[in-house]
Amino acid sequence: MAQSHDKVEVENELVAAHRGDAQAVAAWLDEGGCVDARYAPERKVAAWLDEGGGVDARYAERKDITLLMAAACEGQEAMVRMLLQRGASINLQASLGGTALMSAVTNDHTTIVRALLDAKADASLQTTNGITALMCAEHQKHTAIAQLLRQHAKRQTAEAEASISSSLALTQTLTLASTLTLALTPALALALTLALTLVPTLTLTLTLAP
Repeated sequence: MAQSHDKVEVENELVAAHRGDAQAVAAWLDEGGCVDARYAPERKVAAWLDEGGGVDARYAERKDITLLMAAACEGQEAMVRMLLQRGASINLQASLGGTALMSAVTNDHTTIVRALLDAKADASLQTTNGITALMCAEHQKHTAIAQLLRQHAKRQTAEAEASISSSLALTQTLTLASTLTLALTPALALALTLALTLVPTLTLTLTLAP
């Protein structure tokens, strides 16, 4: 398969069938193709990757979208998961700013949306027109996906707040240790500093203990 600066075209006869190209399919069958062949493009793409193809290759003729974006758009869950396992960059954007997540959202592929979010897709990215994945879901009236994106956003906010609180508590602990150090002998100051530094770790351990 030809490749130039990671711009590739991943095409086969089964894709032609998926697109309704009867003439291409008929020609393929005349050449010995199996009439009961199953549409499994991830296998051909996986083989192409094994031969050195770029996992973040783009379709130059389709607005510069990546393989992952195309798979998400077409609802090819097996392809999406295979590309993610192969290390596809999940947050790359096409020429107009679209992402794999937006592709899945726009086409109402809930399972793929969930898989992309689990793989750390950034739902806050915007197109050149300022459109986010959530805005796409709301505009298309994909209620379940919109709810999924809102829950994801809330979870991220809670995790960020927890991280900030933890960092603040550690800073306060170390500040207290530094203040007390000025009034203690060097040996006692060192012991107290080590003890206070371990407080957050010991607290976390006790909290997680069954």
